[in-house]
Amino acid sequence: MTARRIAREYLAQIFAFAITMFDRLVLVGVLIRLWGVEIFAAWTVALSVAGMVAIFDFGLNLYFGNRLFFAVEQGEKDRARHILGAGNFALAGASLFGAVAVVLLYLFFGNAAEGVNQESSLLWAVIILAVATAARQAMAVQYAVYRAHQQFFRQTMIFSLGDLLRIIAVITAVALGGDLVTVSFAYLGAIILFSVLLPIWDTARFYPDFRFGFALPDAEERQRAIGTSLQYWVQSAVSTAITFAPTFLLGASGAGAFAIAQFALMRTLANLVRAVLQLFANVFGLEAARRIAVNDTAGLTGVYRESTQFLAIQMAGTAGILAALAEPLFGYWTGNPTLYDTSLFWLAIGAPLLLPTLSMALQLLVCANQPRALVAGRIAQLAITILVYFTLPIENVALRMMAALAIGEIIGLGAALLPAVVRIVPESGLALHVDLAVRGALTGVATYLVASSTIMLGENGSMIAFISAGLMSGMALAICTWFLGLSAARRMAAQAAFGRWRNR
Repeated sequence: MTARRIAREYLAQIFAFAITMFDRLVLVGVLIRLWGVEIFAAWTVALSVAGMVAIFDFGLNLYFGNRLFFAVEQGEKDRARHILGAGNFALAGASLFGAVAVVLLYLFFGNAAEGVNQESSLLWAVIILAVATAARQAMAVQYAVYRAHQQFFRQTMIFSLGDLLRIIAVITAVALGGDLVTVSFAYLGAIILFSVLLPIWDTARFYPDFRFGFALPDAEERQRAIGTSLQYWVQSAVSTAITFAPTFLLGASGAGAFAIAQFALMRTLANLVRAVLQLFANVFGLEAARRIAVNDTAGLTGVYRESTQFLAIQMAGTAGILAALAEPLFGYWTGNPTLYDTSLFWLAIGAPLLLPTLSMALQLLVCANQPRALVAGRIAQLAITILVYFTLPIENVALRMMAALAIGEIIGLGAALLPAVVRIVPESGLALHVDLAVRGALTGVATYLVASSTIMLGENGSMIAFISAGLMSGMALAICTWFLGLSAARRMAAQAAFGRWRNR
């Protein structure tokens, strides 16, 4: 039953991953080709400013989502309904406050993005995208209704469908000649229709006792929320700032449109590896949380060990493929090969390569409602990132920013999270990391060699050679996953299931 549920949720994550790739690759490629570097950089700055609305969720998303999950699991239906209404109320208020705050922040530092400023259009884009981000953020607790009923599959599909339709709306607006403000309105309209109204309708249809609504947090919720949610907020605020603030700061430092576009593109490309990690970490983190909820220590240990092994192989294999294909494919993607930078790419991809368990560790601590290590890790990450950025003797500001981000994540976040997970899962110590490093290195080398060899054997620079390299390296990753990413028990179970299917 557990394997079937994980497999179903895994399929949903594959769909979500495909949408993410469509967003980060196809949409970005369309924008930079049709708009050019200047307007694309302005759009990137506007999205980065709007993304900082998430700083002001004050940890309410994670707190109320986890509370709802545990209340439903424990059969406290009345309490669960109140938690939902209180969470919606609190998060809607926080999101509105966040939208106002980031717009005022942009107005105060209005000249920070002078190098990419499109007169008043950039300000209007910031306002519109901030409203869109706030509206989507306000729905986070309502989305948690699916997870609380162990319908993570449906939650992922609804969320990803909203993303897909938002991407289509943006591409359509750009293709029709829309400017920065017009495309921002298309973005907002898609968010309202498909990321707000759609989940409201769907949850009312399938979970009538958990319709979207508001309730004032009672004394119990206020007392519980203050300490826990603020701990979540510290770590999530730092994470959001690290995600979105660097692009804005590059503009403030006078880096110019080319440097901003290059930084954003190389970070997007390298984040494909992180997307692979998150694809599986979401599912396995939730399964681990279920084990914690019922005090299944042995089951938790097995889930964590198998999931981190699987994740390490997927991450390393994807990194190997990207390392072989990134540079030659960059020109096809953006139409501007000069924007590619090898140093930026490897710095952006370094942290998940060196610490493949970090994503799973973070997800486990979040789902287990244990934010202290996250808080310490995020604070250390931010402090180290800032220190490195302002002291590292690198003249190129984009390169210095990427190096600071990598060092802060590895030293600050990793040093806090990994020991915390060892206290929960003692078997997740040094021996596991060494084992994962060996498996990951073998997989990364295998996929890199297969992809690069296929490119060399094919017609130089042809799309057929790239497609062939992708298919062949994908097969290499599948083989490595079977032998290095799955336990012997999982392989035997898969063989048995295949045998039953074949004999039907």
